[in-house]
Amino acid sequence: MSQAFDAAFLIVDILLVLVYRKALSVKERTVFILYSVIPLAALAFSPIWEVTPVYMASTVVLLLYNTLVHVEHEQRVAEQETQLIRQELELTNNRTAIILSQINPHFLYNSLTAIAQLCEKNSKKAKEVTIYFSEYLRQNMNALEQKTPVPFEKELEHTRIYLSIEQVRFGDKLHVVYDIGSTAFQIPSLCLQPIVENAVKHGLGMKENGGTVIIRTRELPDSFEITVSDDGVGFDANRTQNDNRTHIGIQNVRERLEKTVGAQMEIKSEIGRGSDVIIQIPKQGAQI
Repeated sequence: MSQAFDAAFLIVDILLVLVYRKALSVKERTVFILYSVIPLAALAFSPIWEVTPVYMASTVVLLLYNTLVHVEHEQRVAEQETQLIRQELELTNNRTAIILSQINPHFLYNSLTAIAQLCEKNSKKAKEVTIYFSEYLRQNMNALEQKTPVPFEKELEHTRIYLSIEQVRFGDKLHVVYDIGSTAFQIPSLCLQPIVENAVKHGLGMKENGGTVIIRTRELPDSFEITVSDDGVGFDANRTQNDNRTHIGIQNVRERLEKTVGAQMEIKSEIGRGSDVIIQIPKQGAQI
């Protein structure tokens, strides 16, 4: 009777596997069927073998199943590690692309030309701008090694240095307003400055009389908000930009914000009225 009960239980197990086969992987179906078929086949040896073959067969199948589970676990761990390495490499490539897009020949030439002109008119101011320019380059290089988010104050300071250099070039055509309501959060390095540079270069730089850039932050119940606004020429936000370098830089900023601190970036613009870039950073993981 005990053998008959075991056989019935194993047959029910096979039927259940067949009924729910779509919910199981091929390996799982194979293991569960073997768990029933091998012990059933072992019942034939019961009359001639003193040791109950069903139990031994069940033990062998359980060992096989345990091996399968262990192998699959190791495969999942290896896949997760590979994915993490791939994401880290992608973030590193994005940081490098942003730095290379910022240190472009035009900016270098224009900055050095502005410094050279100041040397004749105002040597003290020329020295000050040279220090700004040196610090700007140094922070860009340091950002290559920065893999974790940095305090917003540090990123804001880097942006101030950039704007100080641009104000020398643009003079009264570039006005900057800082409305900083909160700095108690972190963002990836070199995420604010490229956005501000985009506003200056493609917003105000294309406008005859220049304009104003506003950098604003505020704390919301569940997030921190950064807004970069300009009253420049604007553009059609529904169309892809023709400037591949700028488009790539902004896209890299968007991806790094999303992958590093879970932030979302929205761009609003209207031709003739300017642009707004709004970044929402969840407090979880970004708050200092």
